[in-house]
Amino acid sequence: MLQALTNIYAEKFREMRQPLIGRAVFSNWLSRRNESDFFMSDWQHGYKSFRHRLIEGFENGYTWVADFDLAAFYETIPHDLLIKMLIPRSEGTEFYNTLLSWFQVWSSDEKSARHGHGIPQGPLASSFLAECILLPVDQKMAKTYRYYRYVDDIRILGKTELEIQQAVVYLDILCRERGLIPNTDKTEFRQVTTAEELVMGMPQIIGYVESGMSYQLDLKEAENLVFKSVEERDQLPVVIDRSKLRFSLFRAPTSPAILKLILSLWNHYPQHVDAFVAFLENYQYVEDVVILCTELLLGRYPYDYVRGEMWKLLARMCGPGEMDGLIELAIETVKNTKKGSAARIGAYIFLCSCDKNGMGAYSKWLIGEKSSIIQSVTAPYLNVDRTHGKEAAIQFLNRSLADPSLGLTRTLVDQGVTLDELGKSRDELPLVVQNVYFVAGIIPNPTGLRKDLIGQILAKRYHTIQWNKWKRLLAGEYPHCLMILRNAEAYYKNQFTPWLSFQDSFNDSLFRAFQIFLALKGAPGAIAVRDSGGLLIDYGRLINDSNFKSAYPILSTHLQSVHNRRSKLPSSHPYDKYTGTKALPLKKYEQRQLTAALGAAYNEIIRIVETIGM
Repeated sequence: MLQALTNIYAEKFREMRQPLIGRAVFSNWLSRRNESDFFMSDWQHGYKSFRHRLIEGFENGYTWVADFDLAAFYETIPHDLLIKMLIPRSEGTEFYNTLLSWFQVWSSDEKSARHGHGIPQGPLASSFLAECILLPVDQKMAKTYRYYRYVDDIRILGKTELEIQQAVVYLDILCRERGLIPNTDKTEFRQVTTAEELVMGMPQIIGYVESGMSYQLDLKEAENLVFKSVEERDQLPVVIDRSKLRFSLFRAPTSPAILKLILSLWNHYPQHVDAFVAFLENYQYVEDVVILCTELLLGRYPYDYVRGEMWKLLARMCGPGEMDGLIELAIETVKNTKKGSAARIGAYIFLCSCDKNGMGAYSKWLIGEKSSIIQSVTAPYLNVDRTHGKEAAIQFLNRSLADPSLGLTRTLVDQGVTLDELGKSRDELPLVVQNVYFVAGIIPNPTGLRKDLIGQILAKRYHTIQWNKWKRLLAGEYPHCLMILRNAEAYYKNQFTPWLSFQDSFNDSLFRAFQIFLALKGAPGAIAVRDSGGLLIDYGRLINDSNFKSAYPILSTHLQSVHNRRSKLPSSHPYDKYTGTKALPLKKYEQRQLTAALGAAYNEIIRIVETIGM
């Protein structure tokens, strides 16, 4: 109902917002009519444009910036104003009262707590309704000032401090007129000397990586930024710059000092738990984190989302002994369907981890889970080779809703489980699941045509010869290679560094299959891919082998150019092995060069295989 209602708002305000899109407003852009099945366009377009507009303003001499934030933005949106924006002068009508009652129900499911403001955070519908509330503010501010907004994060650029101060006073008045509360504690006026200073303070969004953006700070930079974002008050650390803190934590390496700070902040700043968890990805195990999360969960910590993240951390870090004391609470959590889903999802992941550690058959609780969304999110953690994990997977496949089956895709591919092993046939699955499983290599082509998906991707992306023998060449490695290649393809347009990491991993697997082919044919250039102890030889050494290089110099050159650049990514090594210079993310122009090299390499493999004969 909320989305259906929002569709009406979208039609009314689409044209009114259009002049502001990409100029002053950068969040929650509607998809163009008849061009997409999705309500919103890709969020990365707006976020990237937001960054670029700020940098462009700085380069044009606008070096003063005002940071403006709204307190509890979604929670303070007035219901009556939302309705009047859709239908002016409707107050008192039956339609008005009906809509008002709907908004109040969405604000709280407890009658005693219902009030006249606030919409649920999370749904795309809510995001667009929030945009509608701010539309008159955007229109008035953009007429006079260099005003830039991404959701509730607002920047105003100016050439003098007085200019941005006047703008903030006007903006404050406009927001209060609409029942919104400016967060005056976070309003800041500053003059910047570099474009990076503008970008650093932007809201951190997981999944966004700008070409050329540093993936990781060095230890000194990270600690400097983190400790500048907090100050001590009454012997307790207090966050004074949330943007700087989050920016740093998402990019910081391991640091005992930062870890100690996070542990002291954890219980007081639940809104930053995603940044804390991102930093903890640097660690396999931290005893103090396990102790803290265990104590908070046993103490019935109140925030659902944070409990979910703590369950996931414990699932990753705990050993059997530490898990044992939490199993009862995890089961109690998944059984309590009246509470939020985040903690239940985390507890399910924890129970699946218990299964993996051989502690029992706790994934059986997923079998009776009614929420298809929860099943789909937890499906990647199932151990399908265990009895109850297999039973859960079968139950997922039996559901009429496609979500749980789609969530199983990667699990089935990674664990090498076939539909036959689960007692299912292709025809029993929803069509959308059939299509996805076909693409993933779980089931054969439903049309019966001989299509080679890897061949299709390579031909489209790297302009290789149309060749349908990749499946024969890769044999049992085909599903794994296809999964890696599809990951590379997903990152190709916007995230160049992870694209290269996945593409080079694909090359590694392809090269080993190619070597098996050469060995079976007794062809020149065949070399051992394992050492005398049976361990895999490093891919970098294989493509530098003198026998291989002399037999296929063109192929060796292209594969080396790709692998050498991958070895200089921050995600591989922080510094260049030989020069000691900092590793840098991949740039767009480099990607173009490597794309050409990859196409030449794959065509060379095709030529060699066709010359020798399958």
